[in-house]
Amino acid sequence: MLTSPAEIIDALGGTKKVAEMLGVGASAISNYRRDGFPAAKHYALAKACEASGLAIDDRVFGGPPAAAPRHFRYDGANKSQVTSPNGFLKDLVAAGYRQVETPILQPSDPFINRMGAEMQRRLYRFTDPGGEELCLRPDLTIPSVLDYVRAGRFDEARLCYQGTAFRYQPRGAGKPEEFTQMGLEIINGKTGDAAIEDDIEVLEKLLKIIRAAGVTGYKIHFVLARARKISHPKAIIPPERLARIIPPDPDAMIAGRSGEDIIRRIERSRRYHAQRTEQQNEEGPPDDSLAMDWMETVASALDLKTNDFETFGQSGGFDYYTGVSFEIHVPELGPRKVIASGGRYDNLVESLGAPHQIPAVGGAIALERLREAAGR
Repeated sequence: MLTSPAEIIDALGGTKKVAEMLGVGASAISNYRRDGFPAAKHYALAKACEASGLAIDDRVFGGPPAAAPRHFRYDGANKSQVTSPNGFLKDLVAAGYRQVETPILQPSDPFINRMGAEMQRRLYRFTDPGGEELCLRPDLTIPSVLDYVRAGRFDEARLCYQGTAFRYQPRGAGKPEEFTQMGLEIINGKTGDAAIEDDIEVLEKLLKIIRAAGVTGYKIHFVLARARKISHPKAIIPPERLARIIPPDPDAMIAGRSGEDIIRRIERSRRYHAQRTEQQNEEGPPDDSLAMDWMETVASALDLKTNDFETFGQSGGFDYYTGVSFEIHVPELGPRKVIASGGRYDNLVESLGAPHQIPAVGGAIALERLREAAGR
């Protein structure tokens, strides 16, 4: 019977192995040995102990639960467990995602070079006494990808996280400068025709928590990447695969269109883009036709209704998206209407140090805005 964190860490293979399993640094494991495990790590550790056949004293994981992020608390028995931050992360861990933690202080260059001019102006930047340029993390995608690259394995990774992000807001903008972000990333996942399945998975999991929180009246906005070639010609599911998600009845309507019409539009788009491949380069304008077909495929797979989604313009502050991205809006929140966002960023991992291009897609929810939307 193991009765202390130190015994559990040693039984699971030692500091380095447990640090890799939990996605934290070795110094964090040293703190766990001394101070005990944080409640956010109990689930992952308990599953690891169970898989290894270890007998654990219940008191090791019996401490008080970690405090919920500021301004994020659900009351009432009608809320699903998944509406709490820990519940959401547990749900993802159970689905094969690995929870990661990244430092709040980050090197500023990766954000300056990849997040776009608008986000550059919103960074909290400073120089430390050693002369290194740092910033408070404005989101958790780039830190998670940096950790992935530093690990150097470059295998498929499904990551989830929860943490505080910081973005400067002009006075009177009505938006918080500090907020809690919770999200997921799929790195080096499916490619070719199957890549869109990862896109669908990310959006489906974000919608799950939003709906479980009782949020209604939201709109999904599909956004074209700014000044880049849309990267999904090979990600459109071919007709033989669409049979899994589109009813065989040609008269059945999905997202305002029949299954037969969706297949016809995708095939037309495929032929169109085959003719234009040599004419289009990486800095070419986004293609509305392909974006519409990609959007309709996603909408079909998730059984979205026509009034659930729409398209608009080009992306805002995040320049690392390489295709169609999305934002989930609750218009009643006014300037805080964007409660979640995400998309595909196939060039980001390589630009942060990977030896070759690695496909990736992810998305995140702003927890305080979700709570505000759920309370309306």
